[in-house]
Amino acid sequence: AFVGKWGGGGGDDNHRGEERWHCHDPGADGTGCFQGDSSPQRADGTFNYLMDAVLDVPATRAMYLRRLRTLTERFVVSGELERIWRETVGRIRQASLRDNRKWQLGDAQRGLTQILEEQLPARREQLLVTYRDLLPPPQPLKPRLRFGRVGTGPRLGDTFVEVVNPTPQAVDVSGWRVMGSASMVLGPGTVLPPGSTLTLAASVPDFRAPRRGQGKFVQGPLDASGLAGDWELRLFSDGGDLIASEES
Repeated sequence: AFVGKWGGGGGDDNHRGEERWHCHDPGADGTGCFQGDSSPQRADGTFNYLMDAVLDVPATRAMYLRRLRTLTERFVVSGELERIWRETVGRIRQASLRDNRKWQLGDAQRGLTQILEEQLPARREQLLVTYRDLLPPPQPLKPRLRFGRVGTGPRLGDTFVEVVNPTPQAVDVSGWRVMGSASMVLGPGTVLPPGSTLTLAASVPDFRAPRRGQGKFVQGPLDASGLAGDWELRLFSDGGDLIASEES
């Protein structure tokens, strides 16, 4: 079904000169071309074009797997996901009973039983057993991140703080805080790929405008009101550990 070797779409310089996969008969659900294929980029019997693209690029693959590891520990290993389901069903139970009396399609308890006894155990085994070697190791409590350049230019687009990940592992910085002369809480799902830099900008549009095409990883808005004179910066993890500090 395929011609070429496992590469990836995109036609960029990283793949120039490589052959491409070409699927002649993907079928209605897109899985036809993977029958018998042993590519490590996917789970057997599944195919999703967006995930294929994400997993084909080393940086986004590392980001995705690191975030998956975080969420697996937070919700699956801890039992938090089961608690959320039970609490949710408890809140809607009376309404679901009324619905079932009218439509006879089963109440919420039936759905909860299916989730807890069938779906959740299957997902837990996939994440913790079947595909455990794909996930990165647990993230250190204090990853070796540091501050990079600090911009204090006269224009709003020149005001920024860089957070650098010099390590060979992706680092999940969701909910981490920059404090001191500038402040910001990093958004949920923020992951720094290995050897990457995250720019925290006072204004993301103004920062990006003169830097289009540079592929910078930018988040904002950063409250940089204290960067005008001498400054000091601290980076804290979501658990409150001091990760990095810098001053002018």
